[in-house]
Amino acid sequence: MSNIPPAENNLIGYITPEFSVLSVLERIHLFNNSLTGTLPSLVGFSNLVYFDVEKNLFTGSAFGDLSDLGNVKSYLVSANALTGTISPDVGRLTSLEDLWMLHNLITGRIPAEIGTATNLQLLYLGDNLLNNIIPPEMSQLVNLVEFYANNNTLTGSIPADLIQSSTFEQLRLQDNQLGGKIPDLDPSGLTDLWLQNNMFSGAIPEYLADAGSLGTFVVILCVWCSATRH
Repeated sequence: MSNIPPAENNLIGYITPEFSVLSVLERIHLFNNSLTGTLPSLVGFSNLVYFDVEKNLFTGSAFGDLSDLGNVKSYLVSANALTGTISPDVGRLTSLEDLWMLHNLITGRIPAEIGTATNLQLLYLGDNLLNNIIPPEMSQLVNLVEFYANNNTLTGSIPADLIQSSTFEQLRLQDNQLGGKIPDLDPSGLTDLWLQNNMFSGAIPEYLADAGSLGTFVVILCVWCSATRH
């Protein structure tokens, strides 16, 4: 029983500073409890590979000092009440594969530095208060499989080379303020494309206008009436 992580229990209270004595930990599972206060400091947690505090009641910044997290592969903080901005230091997390921060109160822009976290596969930023553009530097994320940034107030256009790999599967950007043309994305691996409730204009790309080219892909596409077929 000692190997069962303290996830999905009825834990309450907050994490005290004495948590730092556990800096040899490789995995932290606190998913689905009722923990409050701020996230614990991860300074000194250089062995940490997996950090999951989703579905709690944490407040304060979603990102503290990340300087010792060079080995972390999963940083999962969704479904709390976290605030602040996305730290540019996430770009230094070169082992990071999963960054999940859905359903929080995180503001500001998606930092251009995120493009240097080139092992990212799952990037979930939806249901926050993010604004500004999708940085073109995200085209460097050649291992990206899923990108959610829905339900924010993102502006500008979708970078033309956002999807760089045939292994990319899901793009969810609905409910933002994105505009311009829908780029000619490589549809070969797409299973989900959600773009509704934005301000796109111009022609619908041929790979979307021609339903026969979509095969078994699931595509949900609702744009303003100014978008027309080729």
